[in-house]
Amino acid sequence: MFKIEQILKRAWQILWDYKVLWIFGFLMVLTGASHSGGGNGGGSSYRSSYSGNHETGNFPSNLENAPWMKDVENWFTTNFGRFFDTPQHIWQSVLVIFLIVLGISLLVNLVLALVRYPAETAVIRMVDTHESTGEKKTFKQGWAMGWNRRAFNMWLIDLIISVPIFLIVMGFVALIGFNVYQVIQTEGANNFAMAGFAGIILILVLFFLPFALFCAALNILREYIVRFAAIDGDGVGASFARGWDLFKHNFKNTLLIWLVLIGVGIVAGIALLIAAVILLPAYAIMAIPGAIVAAIPGAIGYGITSLINPQVWPWVIGALAAIPFFFAVAFSPISLVSGWVTIFTTNVWTLTFRQLKLINAVPPAIPLAPVDTVVE
Repeated sequence: MFKIEQILKRAWQILWDYKVLWIFGFLMVLTGASHSGGGNGGGSSYRSSYSGNHETGNFPSNLENAPWMKDVENWFTTNFGRFFDTPQHIWQSVLVIFLIVLGISLLVNLVLALVRYPAETAVIRMVDTHESTGEKKTFKQGWAMGWNRRAFNMWLIDLIISVPIFLIVMGFVALIGFNVYQVIQTEGANNFAMAGFAGIILILVLFFLPFALFCAALNILREYIVRFAAIDGDGVGASFARGWDLFKHNFKNTLLIWLVLIGVGIVAGIALLIAAVILLPAYAIMAIPGAIVAAIPGAIGYGITSLINPQVWPWVIGALAAIPFFFAVAFSPISLVSGWVTIFTTNVWTLTFRQLKLINAVPPAIPLAPVDTVVE
């Protein structure tokens, strides 16, 4: 019998009793979670808040007229002005920039995958082993359980799932952008406003809502597929086949556990917001070692770039190389807390996987054939 409360209770116990899993959860958060910054909002709010104040309002104009800002502008115009001098060049430049950013993102994700998938594989296998034998692995033993072909198969599974979704979304966005551009060119921006708003609502209802539900179903299915690859050591094709079979035969129980985890995620999100505020002093303390750690890759990026172009790019490349390391160290306290949530969720799906496999493995009771009584 499928018992959700038993799964949640056991997942919680494993989280606090098996503390070496915290390290892997921390690594999973650093390499798998997405972060967004709000730095751009500060500049716009400053400008709008002080636009009516003549004295403080001079600060932005003074900044724009600073000699070094003029040097940056002249350098950009000299080196890149020709790429933005005509509408055709602008579109071509935007496309090239997009492809460059996409390539860099893919490269970064590939490097992060070398840590994320072994860590996720290790957590899944360590919890499964702990439930089977009661054994607790060390970090070295756990990493050995994750650094193998099973992690590579998990990466391939995610690649097979995510690439078509990405291409569909980007193709759809490009189609919408092209149509919007054509309408604005022919009808004008004013006539497009109402029709464009109505079109966006229609697109959200007819495409993005069903597509979001489809992606959610794929995300749930993925939890079973990767566990067949990580725990049973199946290949990619077999993992997809067995994962789909487990999913479709246990859809009700899977849906229930997913809904419960949505509620857990909401509570955890609120708790993380509170923890983020409480941990503000910890960020300030960790900023010092964060700056020290970030200075090393920043200096390397600056030094290498200065040999090629000694003007602006060394500072840009140095900053880009240093910022991820700084944030990783400075905000490590909240990353640790996020890692707890990640480990708990992973434990829930691993225990669900084990329980559903056990239920499906038990053959249904076959009633005995009635014995005919012979009366002499």
